[in-house]
Amino acid sequence: MRLTVKDNGSGFSAECLESVFDPAVTVRPAVPAARELAGRLGGFARVESVEGIGTAVHLYFCRADPSAKSTRQLREEVPSTRAAAA
Repeated sequence: MRLTVKDNGSGFSAECLESVFDPAVTVRPAVPAARELAGRLGGFARVESVEGIGTAVHLYFCRADPSAKSTRQLREEVPSTRAAAA
């Protein structure tokens, strides 16, 4: 399954796009956070961007298997995210 969020903002330059998932470099912290979320759920993220036109963030998720662990069990196993002090 894929979830896509698009905007028609300024987009990323090619240089910025190379480090878009690095939380220490990017100016849009939601992008690395979205990638982390997808990864914790067994998926991945991709970003498409054209400078001056906008950006699309695609989050890909694996479909749940009926025999898989419940969401509650997975929540208990996955450590919570902590905000770093600035």
